[in-house]
Amino acid sequence: QDASAAPAAISDLAAAAAIVLSSQQSGECTVVELTGPENLNWDDLAEAAGVRFRAVSDDEYRKYLAENFGFPAETAALLIALYADFRGGRSTATRTLSDLLGRPAVPGIEAVAARAALFPAH
Repeated sequence: QDASAAPAAISDLAAAAAIVLSSQQSGECTVVELTGPENLNWDDLAEAAGVRFRAVSDDEYRKYLAENFGFPAETAALLIALYADFRGGRSTATRTLSDLLGRPAVPGIEAVAARAALFPAH
């Protein structure tokens, strides 16, 4: 179950949003795909977050979401489709964030570790 994502630092995303919003003309709509600078696999993401990762089937995940969070089937289906995209290679790192910022974006592994540090394990 190879999957990857290109996480970005919240501070980088906020700075990029400010740049885009401040440069738009009134009424103009701009869509900008912002990603972190590199793709990371689930094992690397879990390690950076300080959690254990174990790949599960879609059915196991659907059951987990229903039993532990009370998610309706429709919501679980949306999350499963999202993760199918990650497994299918649809999450690809871009340079857009770095280009907007005019500097290198925070490495994804650092962004994940910093965010995870805000939520210490109990």
